Amino acid sequence: MSVVATLQPSSGNLPLFVHVLGAMILVGGLVAGASALAFAKGDPRMLRLGFWSLMLVSFPGWVIMRLGAQWIYSKEGWDKVPDKFVPSWIGIGFLIADAGGLILVITLILGGIGVRRLQAGKGAGLLKAVLVLDEGSADTQGSIADALGYDRGQLVGLLDELQDQGLVERQRDPNDRRRHLVRMTPEGTKALRRLRALQRRNEDEFLDPLTEQERAQLHMLLMRLAEKHEPRCAPYARPGEPS
Repeated sequence: MSVVATLQPSSGNLPLFVHVLGAMILVGGLVAGASALAFAKGDPRMLRLGFWSLMLVSFPGWVIMRLGAQWIYSKEGWDKVPDKFVPSWIGIGFLIADAGGLILVITLILGGIGVRRLQAGKGAGLLKAVLVLDEGSADTQGSIADALGYDRGQLVGLLDELQDQGLVERQRDPNDRRRHLVRMTPEGTKALRRLRALQRRNEDEFLDPLTEQERAQLHMLLMRLAEKHEPRCAPYARPGEPS
């Protein structure tokens, strides 16, 4: 009962209530964010969840906790006492709290940069997955992940988003219930056709100074470098074609 009474806001202990409430929010956000990041295993959605848990829960919790501490400090009259008479443990407490807040802010800045890069990379990953499906070189989740060089868990997140947008569909393999077959939907084929048209326009603008022969030569040289340094770029035959 004494703990409950301490946490109940009243005219006497409201600053303490604010301080403890902020600390509880801060710890809750840290636990949620750390758990999401620890179990993400490359899943973009879990990584974003971890970042936003820190951003929208932990940081506001730290601000509330810090305001509550300053309120208690003023309420007890320590702000009117000369610094040399203020107990050292109070200064140490404020120093630790401020250092923790600084670390949290730096973490959020770096995390925000990472989330933006993740979003950009995710867009490229979605396009790569659709291209692999369109080429017909892979039709199971495992084979698509191998073709792209992605972790299986990371690919599931990409396919989930493609399926949510109606671009692909998944179903159990009738010959092996442990596997999922992935197929392009008509809407996915239309979307890919639009992307390829946009890609061609961008290429034409970028390569405008080159003749057709020079473009073909440049493409051949780049492909040779890619095949040398990236095995996944090695030429392969479509199903039914001789290798």
